Amino acid sequence: MDEIRVKLVNIKPMDDTQITKPTDCIDFMKRMIGDMSSEFFSVIYLNNANEPMNFHMVAKGGWKAALVDPKEVFTAALLQESPKIMLFHNHPSGHTEPSENDLATTEKLMKGAHDLELQVLDHIIVTKDDYFSFAAHDCLEFDDEEFTTLIKGRLADEMKITTVGGIKKAVNKNRGPRL
Repeated sequence: MDEIRVKLVNIKPMDDTQITKPTDCIDFMKRMIGDMSSEFFSVIYLNNANEPMNFHMVAKGGWKAALVDPKEVFTAALLQESPKIMLFHNHPSGHTEPSENDLATTEKLMKGAHDLELQVLDHIIVTKDDYFSFAAHDCLEFDDEEFTTLIKGRLADEMKITTVGGIKKAVNKNRGPRL
């Protein structure tokens, strides 16, 4: 029987930006995939101190969706012993509202992360100029209170979170309702 080995290989960074805190990840991913004409799904892997270790471009899709295989997301986390991850994808349309597919993918990845004892800090949809944070809109359940406070603080000036018919919505003062 043959023995197989799986190895994590680091490649030259596409961007030399210094990332030292989770909010830097948002700005980094907006630059990396925010203005792409196809949908890309990426993951940033973090250590226990919420310091980004690296990122992985998990899937490239068409202009409407990217098919995300949870095995791709979690294999890299396990190989580098990353206990925390941040999920990112772009919307080529420029609109940051999550689709039904976005919600289903997030739920699937949250369940998988839970089973593997990994923590999903956030799932963020980015465009060139804007982003939507699932965590800041209370669409995720997790224990990292410091991270939640940090992300919610960035939205405090522009967003008002309300509950309409049992569904949490954020209303942007300039653009109207968002999921």
